[in-house]
Amino acid sequence: MFKLNKWPLVLGLLVVAGCQGESQVAAFGTLERDRISLLATSTELVVQSPVSKGSRVQQGDLLLQLDDSHQKFRLAQAQAELERLQALLLERQNGNRVEQIAAAAATVQQLQAEQQLAQQQLARQRQLRSQKLNSQSDLDSAVAASKAASAAVKSAREQWQELQQGSRSEVLLQAQAAVQAQQMVLAQERKKLADLSIVATRTGLLEDLPYKLGERIPQGAVAAIVSADEAPYARVYLPEPYLAKVHVGSVVQVQVDGLAAPLAGKVRKIASEASFTPHYALQQKDRARLVFLTEIDLTGAEKLPSGLPVQLVLP
Repeated sequence: MFKLNKWPLVLGLLVVAGCQGESQVAAFGTLERDRISLLATSTELVVQSPVSKGSRVQQGDLLLQLDDSHQKFRLAQAQAELERLQALLLERQNGNRVEQIAAAAATVQQLQAEQQLAQQQLARQRQLRSQKLNSQSDLDSAVAASKAASAAVKSAREQWQELQQGSRSEVLLQAQAAVQAQQMVLAQERKKLADLSIVATRTGLLEDLPYKLGERIPQGAVAAIVSADEAPYARVYLPEPYLAKVHVGSVVQVQVDGLAAPLAGKVRKIASEASFTPHYALQQKDRARLVFLTEIDLTGAEKLPSGLPVQLVLP
């Protein structure tokens, strides 16, 4: 009885093995297009939304306008500061006015007169002290006043000479560097203002606008999603045993659901790290194998929609 029951089991295993051996080897995937996610660079309110979801947009079209009133104030402030620094640089380059030099010369003459008076007072106090007609404190005060007057004359004369010679080269370089730094600040503020206008960076289909008019978009959140208008590419999952046969640049054939003839394609990318087989690409004998995400440029797929199932017939 044991020997008679053994043969049906063996025959069943042979049939299953024969069926698996007849299955065609393929790498499965879908047609995809580039999806561009446009992010908000600042937390602001949506004040304009001129394009609706599902519309076709051209590169440069305005998709969302965020509130830019605060940024305009910052830009005006940066512009005013730049104008102030440019005027300061121009003053350094042109030198001091004749009136400023004349005023400094007059100050020197006035202080010289005060110095002479202080020296005369000191001489008188010394004479009185020699006759013991004043106190030592009176003489000390006269000495201090004379020294102060001499120091004031020296300081005024140096300022007068500085005005005559004009600005030093180091001062001019500092003023020029300040202007250049403020110009970069102004460029940054202009860029921030432009970024509050979210525009399409590529021609395509506006898939989604997650935020509505009047809502506040957090900084870094996705403000719009555009599906690029270029021809789709095939994204398939290549089994590990075929990495040695299929490489970047290989010319392959891709079968698309709904088309009788396969499309020619060229492998443009193969992932360097393996991933697990997705559910729609599972085969009975390949469930435990790792696969490598592969992208293939196709010829003649311009009008095909994204998401169509495809398969790459492997060598």
